[in-house]
Amino acid sequence: MKNLFGKTIGLLHSTISKSTLMYPLYHNKVGGWSAGEFSSPNTDLCVEGYQSSANTFVFNALHCVRPDLNYARHKHAVANVRLAVEYGVPTVILFRDPKECIPSFVSRFRPGVAEALYRYLGFYRSVVSEVMPAALLVSFEEAVGGIQGTVRRIAAFADFSVEEGNLEELEAKAKQRIQKRTQRRVGTAEHISLPDRNRETTKAEHRKKLLQSSKYAEAKKLYHQLQSIHELQVGRGERCQS
Repeated sequence: MKNLFGKTIGLLHSTISKSTLMYPLYHNKVGGWSAGEFSSPNTDLCVEGYQSSANTFVFNALHCVRPDLNYARHKHAVANVRLAVEYGVPTVILFRDPKECIPSFVSRFRPGVAEALYRYLGFYRSVVSEVMPAALLVSFEEAVGGIQGTVRRIAAFADFSVEEGNLEELEAKAKQRIQKRTQRRVGTAEHISLPDRNRETTKAEHRKKLLQSSKYAEAKKLYHQLQSIHELQVGRGERCQS
C-alpha cells in the first residue's frame, strides 16, 4: 500500500511538473517553496536536474564566476526546462546514476523510494524524448571531479566569458558559499547538498529498496541513454544549438 501511494504521488508530481502553466502555480502557491528561479525572457542560463545531482554545487560555482548572470535553477521540473527552450535560454541538464541520486534525495528530504523513483523517470523521460539535443548534459562525476573544466564547458556552450582568475580554488569557493547560504537559510546543515557521512547508512537502506523495484531497470536504461548522449557531446565539444 505504501509503494502504491508513493507511485501515485510520484506520477502526479511528474504530470504536474511538466506543465509550464500548472507547475509554477503549484510550486509557488500550493507547495510554498521559494528556492530557485523559473525561466523567463530575462534568463541567461537554465541549470536543471534531478535532486542530488550536483545542482547546488554547479550553480554556486557558476555564480562565483559570473554573479551578474540571471539563472533559472532548482525547480527540478521539466516545466522549467520547457520554459527555457521556449524562451531560447541556453539549458544545462545535470544527471546522475539513479542508484546514487535517488537514495541521496530520499535520505535528505524523506519522500518514499517509490515516489522518488517515479519522479526520476518522469523527469529524464521528458529530457530524452523532448529536450535533447537542444540542451547540454553534465554528469555528476564530471562536475564533482573537475568543476573548473565543467564551468569552462558550460561557458562555451552558453557563449559567455569567464576570467581564468575567477576559476582559482573554485571548488572551495563554491562549497564555502553553499555552507554559508544553508546555515543562513535554515540554520542547520541537515539538508546541505554536500557529502555527509551521517546519511550513508540511511542511503544504503534506501538503495536496497530501490534495487528491488520493478521500475529500477527503466531508470538505469534512461541513465545509460543520458551517458551515451553526454559522451557524444563531450567528444564534439558541443556548443549551444540555435
